[in-house]
Amino acid sequence: MMPRVLYVLKRFPRLSETFILDEILRLEAAGLHIAVDSLKDPGDQPRHPQFDRVRAHVRYVSRSGNQAQAVARRATEGGFDRIHAHFATLSTEVAISAGRLAGLPVTATFHARDIFHRDYAPSVATKLASLSAVVTVSRYNADHLRSFTTGTPVHVVYNGVDDTPQPGPNPSGPVLCVARLVSKKGIDVLIRAIGVLARRGVNRELVIVGEGELRGRLEDLARRLGVEDRVRFAGALTKPDVERAYAEASMFVLPCRIDEFEDRDGMPTVLGEAMRHGLPVVSTDVIGIPELVRHGETGLLVDPDDPAAVADAISRLDRDLVAAAELGRKGADHAAALLDPRVATDSLLEIFGGRV
Repeated sequence: MMPRVLYVLKRFPRLSETFILDEILRLEAAGLHIAVDSLKDPGDQPRHPQFDRVRAHVRYVSRSGNQAQAVARRATEGGFDRIHAHFATLSTEVAISAGRLAGLPVTATFHARDIFHRDYAPSVATKLASLSAVVTVSRYNADHLRSFTTGTPVHVVYNGVDDTPQPGPNPSGPVLCVARLVSKKGIDVLIRAIGVLARRGVNRELVIVGEGELRGRLEDLARRLGVEDRVRFAGALTKPDVERAYAEASMFVLPCRIDEFEDRDGMPTVLGEAMRHGLPVVSTDVIGIPELVRHGETGLLVDPDDPAAVADAISRLDRDLVAAAELGRKGADHAAALLDPRVATDSLLEIFGGRV
């Protein structure tokens, strides 16, 4: 029999966390019974249309007093076999406490900020010791987590991405970036690269999809560099609109960095999505990115915080469209193999104790 799993999430649904929504939909399609306790109500924020396909009953426990007691009671009364959380923050803390109260095993998926940011890093080892297993999204993350645990199994399960064939790059389209507007994404470096190209006499359009705390500063940076007419901030978009942005783009650029708070990405899902669309990608040789982007084979990698290097990579792809398209094809094949959604689903079912 398939197990019954109660998910504990900080806020569900969330526009920037399509990987959780997609994971739940795939597990439900495989026959898993899921319910969701969301610790916060997302309010009137936009939702991806595929949220309407979720069968799991989503309950908001923000006003329930003791959240862990509420989760434990639902887990017990609902006959759930285990509790699973995403992110090694409040959701995992509540899940661990609820699991103790209900006498159930607890697993969690750790991502990036929740592992490395200096506000969260000191408590990761304690949480690891309280879990029956941990899932994480890259070998880079797994090696880090295994360095300070000996008893808790750590499983690498890459975020699966849609494997529907896509048309490939639009040579006359813009440079595309899809990301939250926070420091670790390196969007300022990308805007400066557009400025470098402008000084070289190259007029290159950049479309940035996403919202975040740095939007005002990034818009100011584009104005200071005199490229505000070449940099378009599209804001947060639903999945169909993001798909259209991929289809219209000539390439995808995400110059990630490790920021001043030690925050970083584990494996940016958007890179895999862009590669599955056949877009040649440019990113940086840090964290788990080289597991997905192999320099000169499935994309281009540059050092972080180097606008000139990003500009050179964009120019390289623009100069040789045949080579750029070939990078896109090889990248699509590699992403399809590494980020196969069927493999991700089967791996989670095995961890949860279901038959695969």
